[in-house]
Amino acid sequence: MRKQKIERDGIIYVPCFNGLAVKGIIRKDAQTYVKIPSSIDGITVVRISENAFNNQNWIKELYLPYTIEVIEDRAFYECKSLHHIIFDGSNVPAVSVGRAAFYNCSELVLHNDHFPTEDLLRLSKDILQAARVRMYKTEYISCPG
Repeated sequence: MRKQKIERDGIIYVPCFNGLAVKGIIRKDAQTYVKIPSSIDGITVVRISENAFNNQNWIKELYLPYTIEVIEDRAFYECKSLHHIIFDGSNVPAVSVGRAAFYNCSELVLHNDHFPTEDLLRLSKDILQAARVRMYKTEYISCPG
């Protein structure tokens, strides 16, 4: 039988139909970032649950694995200090972003130097409904000599 709740490094996970979902967090002293792993005990982390980080204004940086498929409604609602989302992995996941998932995260920036700008734009389209988003990608342009 599967555990009903798993807690690792202050993050609470619950089983969902195809893996694990992040359910919430227990803040550690002076912590300003959250890093979600791609798996726990061999089970893939695939979603961020509704209201999982709601009003957690201490979060400044969020590291998401390539395995995340769904960010549910209001997952990061009113996380006003959230400035950076860093995608861990070389592929842009096909993430479904829920309503108001990033509502009032007005200084949000998405980061990953590994995938094409058009993929980042596709991913951020849904996020743009809830926050002003600046996207950064390192690109080198060769100029004629």
